[in-house]
Amino acid sequence: MSLSLGLDAGWFARTYLAEPTVLFRIFHYPAGGADDSWGVGEHTDYGLLTLLAQDRHGGLQVKTPSGWIEAPPIEGALVCNIGDMLERLTGGRFKSTPHRVRNVSGHDRLSFPLFFDPDFTAPMQPLPNAALTDAERDRAERWDGASVHEFQGTYGDYLLGKVAKVFPQLVDEALG
Repeated sequence: MSLSLGLDAGWFARTYLAEPTVLFRIFHYPAGGADDSWGVGEHTDYGLLTLLAQDRHGGLQVKTPSGWIEAPPIEGALVCNIGDMLERLTGGRFKSTPHRVRNVSGHDRLSFPLFFDPDFTAPMQPLPNAALTDAERDRAERWDGASVHEFQGTYGDYLLGKVAKVFPQLVDEALG
């Protein structure tokens, strides 16, 4: 990614990834089957990059300009999602991926995401060669109505702010 942005190959490793925030999760989606039963509603990942292994049952959907499409599992392949902070750093050249999960397979579903994110204390400023993105248009297009391009602060600030909206009690416990 560094090279595609006109930076040297080690740029991210020296700057935002000297001490990356890395989280591996295992998500279980019980067998449901109803068309309106969501495992996870529309969202984007918060950090730089998510690598996802999914089981054979599918259920992942990705939002495209023409609407939602299935992202069926391919044996031996990983799904790669770009996160909000990579969009922020690149001024929108790389866009975070809106996605959701609906398990209508009739079987329990498992997914295994690895979130590879910036150093918790790294300030999230656009790269020197990043074009500026229209924050108003960004807000209108995003699932949460918030522009990642207006954010000021560290990755930790961004992460805690997002988590606080979804799990307010978790932030209270962690910081209290």
